[in-house]
Amino acid sequence: MNTQYQKDLYAWSKQQSILLMQKDFAHIDFTNVAEEILSLGKSEKRALESYLVVWLKHEIKTKFQQDKATRSWALSIKHSINQCKKILRDNPSLKPELPNLINDAYETARIEAVIETNLDEREIPQVCYLSDNFIIETLSQDKR
Repeated sequence: MNTQYQKDLYAWSKQQSILLMQKDFAHIDFTNVAEEILSLGKSEKRALESYLVVWLKHEIKTKFQQDKATRSWALSIKHSINQCKKILRDNPSLKPELPNLINDAYETARIEAVIETNLDEREIPQVCYLSDNFIIETLSQDKR
């Protein structure tokens, strides 16, 4: 079955939004609306993990290649932290997920850092040397 949902997601979402606001429940595509809502949540979680990866990768590079540390690494860390804070501010229910996300992000960051720097993988701890508490506290500090 070739539905508008499959043909043009943007048009479908606008239509579904109108139907929801009008409370026209007979014409709402509930199955796909529910899937899209779930997808939005997963997207926010993936974005948070992605920014954690960038942050931790540049932390690794800075720690293990201090002589090559650049301003762009420091700014990338700052930018990534700010983006994480924004995501968590908009999605506070992701906070309990942070320990698992940090662990997964560190694994990826470690591999990416090795690829980008030619560091010996054995030089970099397998477990994140920044504590979960430190990372969570850093992300909890609000400087508005």
